[in-house]
Amino acid sequence: MARKTNGIDQLVLARELLRTAKTVEEQCYTSRASKIDLS
Repeated sequence: MARKTNGIDQLVLARELLRTAKTVEEQCYTSRASKIDLS
């Protein structure tokens, strides 16, 4: 039971990390695009 719960927690954590990484990647891309537009 504990092992199953731990696995679910890891899955949720992995999804959160993926979502965060995706957001950061989009922000970096937007920032880079903005710099190109400014120059």
